[in-house]
Amino acid sequence: MAITIRDLGLPYNSYRIYDVTFFNNTIKTLVTETPCIVDTWISDMQALHQQRLHRLIVGLDVEWRPNTGPNINNPLATLQLCVGRNCLIFQLLFAPQIPQSLIDFLAHQDYTFVGVGIDRDVEKLRRDRGLEVANAVDLRDLAADEYGLDHLRCPGLVGLAARVLGKEFVKPKWVTLSDWDDDWLSLDQIQYACVDAYVSFEIGRSLSAVGDSHLLVSKRYVKSATSEEDAFSSSEKFRPTRAMPPERPFIGFHESYEKKVQACSCSSTKYDSDGEEPPSSPYQGLSAPSRPGPIPNMLRPRELRWILSPKMAIDGLNSPTSMGRGRQVEPKPKAFTERVLQLGLLH
Repeated sequence: MAITIRDLGLPYNSYRIYDVTFFNNTIKTLVTETPCIVDTWISDMQALHQQRLHRLIVGLDVEWRPNTGPNINNPLATLQLCVGRNCLIFQLLFAPQIPQSLIDFLAHQDYTFVGVGIDRDVEKLRRDRGLEVANAVDLRDLAADEYGLDHLRCPGLVGLAARVLGKEFVKPKWVTLSDWDDDWLSLDQIQYACVDAYVSFEIGRSLSAVGDSHLLVSKRYVKSATSEEDAFSSSEKFRPTRAMPPERPFIGFHESYEKKVQACSCSSTKYDSDGEEPPSSPYQGLSAPSRPGPIPNMLRPRELRWILSPKMAIDGLNSPTSMGRGRQVEPKPKAFTERVLQLGLLH
C-alpha cells in the first residue's frame, strides 16, 4: 500500500497522534480540538523551521460536511496544516475558542499557504470562523506558470501530484463526502485529511525549488472557476521534477504537548466509558529529578518513537488502556517489556 495509517495509541483525551505513510514518507499527524495543543504545535513548527521562517511554506486544507441542498451551509469542521512531515488536524467545530497563535500564524506576511482550490478554503475560513489568511497560493496556477502549460490550471490535487511529484494515488469519494462534523474522526478521514495537506506542501516545496523561490510570496493566485476535481488525464505519462532533499520529521514535541495541557485551563475534558478520567500526563506523580530522559537510540521499536516516558511505556502501553469511547491500546508483547527493563529505562 502506498498510503497507510497507524494509531500510536496514546491514552490522552486532549489529542491523538498517528503515523500516516505516503509512499516512503511518514507524516506525524496530530488531531486535536484543544486550543493550547495548537499553540504548542505552532510554536514547535516555528522552532523547527526557524531558519526558513522568512519563506515558510504551509500546506492548507479544510473539510466540512457536504451541503446536500441549496439552502444548506454546513459549518467548517476541520483545518489541516502541514509543515514538512508534520501535520495538524484542528477540529474547529469542537474547539472552545480559536487560539491567538493560529490567528497570527495564518495572518503572517512571511508564510505562504498552498493548496488546490485554496481560495474556496480561505473564503470558508473567513466566513465561518473570521480567520484571515494573508498569503494563499493556488498550486494549479503556480504549476501552470512554472511549466508553461495552461491545462495544469484544471486538474485536482491527484492530477497535480502525478505531474509535479510523479506519485499517483486515489482520493475515495466516500471519504470526501463523509461526516466531517463527527467529533471522533475515522482513520480513513484522518489519513485523507493528512494526505491532502501534506501533498499540497510537497507540491509547493517542489515548485518553489525548481523555479523562482520568491514566486510563492510575490504572487497571489486564485482558484479557476472552471476546474473539476481530478480532471487531469491519468493516461498521460509524467516525469517527476528533480529529487528533493527529505524533510526531517520533528519527533520531540510529544512531551511539550502534555506539559501544555496540564497548565492549560482551556483543555476540554472527556471521560472513558468506565467513568474514570485517564491520566493527563505520563509524568503524573513523578518529581522532577526522577523524570526519565529520552529513549536511547538503541531501542528502535516504532511504537516507542513518540514515547518520551518509559513509565508510560510500561504502565500505559503494556496493558490495555481505556481511551475515549471505550477504545483500547493493543497490549505489547512480553519481549517489549523485557527490552525496556534491560536498557534500564524504568526509574
